[in-house]
Order: sequence, then C-alpha cells, then structure tokens
Amino acid sequence: MPETTPARLPYLFQWIGPAFPDATLTPDTPNGSNGWYNSAVTVTANSSDATSGLASQAISLDGSTWMPALTLSTDGVYTVQVSAKDNAGNTASATKTVKLDSTPPAAAFQVPAADGSERLVRQPGDRER
Repeated sequence: MPETTPARLPYLFQWIGPAFPDATLTPDTPNGSNGWYNSAVTVTANSSDATSGLASQAISLDGSTWMPALTLSTDGVYTVQVSAKDNAGNTASATKTVKLDSTPPAAAFQVPAADGSERLVRQPGDRER
C-alpha cells in the first residue's frame, strides 16, 4: 500500500466585529449658542456594520423604551442612547447628550416712578408671574 500524506486544508478566519452605533440629530449641529438647540430635535439611530450586516438598531431616553426615532420638543438636558446588533449577534451602544432650550428669556427693566419708587415695566407679550 502506498504511503499517503494527509491533505492540508487552508483555514480562513474572518473577524466579525461589532456594529458601530451612532445617533443622527436633526438639525445635525446645535442651532443655538454654546452647544444648545433652540428648536425641536429629531434623533434617529444611524448604525452600521460592514462585515455581517446590521440586524437591528434603536434609540432610547430611559433605557427601557426603544424606538427607531424620537423628537425632543420639551426644554431640558437629555441623555439619548442608541443600541445596535449585527447579524453575527454582536451588540454595541453609544450615548449622546442633547441640550434643548426653546424658551426665550423674559426681559424687564426697572423705571423710577415720579414719586421716587420703582416699578417693573414689562414688555408686550410678557406673562404676569
């Protein structure tokens, strides 16, 4: 019987990395000063995975209610979470802080009255506090 040499098969290893999550904001940069938005902000998940493909992605404000997108319209500072899962089962998450202040400041000034006392003068449209 002839002597045989075992066949050597090449091994191909492919690293399948995790999805890279991100959140897209509209408008994409703060439209106010100092990193603040001054109008409603729409947040959508914007994840990618070049190897196995993206299986799912979602956005959350509280970590328990997940949705594809959300709109922030109430003044406040929010921590938005985005989570993604690729087709290989890898998961990843990221957070962004969104600061929203759409309420203009109240403007008033003091004017001395004729009798020397001071009184508050309000601008048209100001509400009584």
